[in-house]
Amino acid sequence: TQSDNNIDGWSGGGRAVAINSSGQVWIARGSDIDAFTSGNNQNMDQVSGMQQEDLETTVGVDLDVAGMTWMGSVLYIADDETGYIYKTSAPAGANNILGLADDGTDLYVLVNNAPNDSIMKVSTAGVKDTSWGTNGVISTDTSAASGITLHGSNLWVVATEESNYGGDTWGFTSYGVSDGSPGTGFSENNIPFGNASANGLMSDGTNIFVGHTQIQDSGVKGYDAQGMSTDQIYLQQTSSVQGLAYRS
Repeated sequence: TQSDNNIDGWSGGGRAVAINSSGQVWIARGSDIDAFTSGNNQNMDQVSGMQQEDLETTVGVDLDVAGMTWMGSVLYIADDETGYIYKTSAPAGANNILGLADDGTDLYVLVNNAPNDSIMKVSTAGVKDTSWGTNGVISTDTSAASGITLHGSNLWVVATEESNYGGDTWGFTSYGVSDGSPGTGFSENNIPFGNASANGLMSDGTNIFVGHTQIQDSGVKGYDAQGMSTDQIYLQQTSSVQGLAYRS
């Protein structure tokens, strides 16, 4: 949770400072990092969602930032505790992560956004692929996305939305993995109890499976890419899931 509204909270100073291409000023001290931008009255206002406190290294000890610099979309951090240099991307900020998929090489991160949720393509090192979509990001057709998976040559996204006839419906939309272009989609109006929320997607290469909040009664439901119900997976002593993944 962000505790400071402006740079006054760093009156004791920082050990490292870096400026990114957007003009944001990033300050680090010990295991804390925050970002600021020019505000009113010649002050520096905190960038929403960027404050990171009590950060740890990959070996589980507290980070002790000795220096840092931005190179493109990657922040490089010199750590005094381990003597290593780490690299990372900026936090998603207010854009919470809703799901994750991969194509065997890169990652596709589903994040909430306005007016519609987005998909961002990044490498496993956390570097955004700016050649994909628009600067590495595409917009979906929904503001209620809750799962993403790769099925064939398309990324599929599921959302729970209100039906025009009462109750809820699951909406499935697809986007080309090569460039993010919109594809086909389908809806499931006959969802468990009329109100089960879709949580997570996975593909076994043949079916698209959707997790939800009523699994104890109807299982994980499977569909083909045309929206035909194909299979169900029953999970013992499981009432709901928050995500799904398929391991070959």
